[in-house]
Amino acid sequence: MAQPTYMKNLEVFKSDNYKRITRYSLAAIPLLGTLLFYILHRLEVPFGVTEIIAFGTACVALLTLINFSRNIDIIQNHHLKSLEISKNQYSFNIVAESHKDYIARSFKAFRELDKKLDLAKLPIDKLLAFLEENQNLESEIVQVLNYFEHISLLIKKNHVDEEIIKDSFKTLFIRVYALTRNFIHHSQTQKSHTIWSEFVSTAKKWSNN
Repeated sequence: MAQPTYMKNLEVFKSDNYKRITRYSLAAIPLLGTLLFYILHRLEVPFGVTEIIAFGTACVALLTLINFSRNIDIIQNHHLKSLEISKNQYSFNIVAESHKDYIARSFKAFRELDKKLDLAKLPIDKLLAFLEENQNLESEIVQVLNYFEHISLLIKKNHVDEEIIKDSFKTLFIRVYALTRNFIHHSQTQKSHTIWSEFVSTAKKWSNN
């Protein structure tokens, strides 16, 4: 994936700054040295080779520090690039996982259940009664919700690129949430208020956007 424009601009800005500082430092050192020793000479302050060497050593140390700082920034930028690439690759892997057999099977069962019962309009008591007689279908619904909850947690923890996931799953997230809203609310009331809460939060956020 192409590097974001702002990161490229930031690198160019830092590189230009270091080049400018180094260039100015190289120009300023002989001028400052000449001025310093000229003033010392006019003030009749004794100095010799040792003092000149000390001044040169200090200037070399300054330039070394500037280059060292630049190297640190280069290493940091490289590390950030590597993290960005890894996160993007992981995001694409998560998207690709939706085509695996066990997830595809759950999506198919979920779609067929919606066609048969019209989940968006079905009262929760009738849905529960139907699932009581078809527990394999309930497990498929749970599988889909668990999968989306896992993705939502990865987004929350910034382990994946949200825009990549959103481009692939936005419509599906919103649709699944609309169809399972009553089922999720019932599960949160009867079991835990946190169950599938991240999926709900993500679906609502994407829907509002």
